[in-house]
Amino acid sequence: MLITITFDMPVRLTFLTVLTLVCVTLRPSVVQAQSTYEIDFKDPASVLGAVFHAAREADYDILLGLCDPLGKGDGDTKQVCGIGVSAQLLAQGDTDPQVGGAVLSFTEAFRDGRVTGKPVITSTGEGGRTATVDFVFGPKGARQEQMRLVERYGNWYLASF
Repeated sequence: MLITITFDMPVRLTFLTVLTLVCVTLRPSVVQAQSTYEIDFKDPASVLGAVFHAAREADYDILLGLCDPLGKGDGDTKQVCGIGVSAQLLAQGDTDPQVGGAVLSFTEAFRDGRVTGKPVITSTGEGGRTATVDFVFGPKGARQEQMRLVERYGNWYLASF
């Protein structure tokens, strides 16, 4: 089976992101190997909470496994998950200002964020489920938003916001 995933980021990140998504789909626990945050992929709020943890603790690798493994998420969630790859490139000595700027922008946007509501889970017509979770982010957590997550293989993943 061939899955085509399109990302709105430089080509050199696309291959790494696709490779990461494939690996995480097979073993979501791989993402948590070095993290201090324990993601409960059965709880949509926990998955979203990992985003805020990553920004506060510079634990960007945890972001690699949060996006829809089928690649059906929106551009915003793909950019969030792509920060894990960007941070790895920086750690390997990449000096591209766009890469560093993306990590800095992510950190500033999400470090003061937090979940503000309980997940609301709904069934889709195709037998799947989605969840919405209210959260705040931005400077001092002043911006309200809602994250939509999708359930795949019994686990929750970021889909859109």
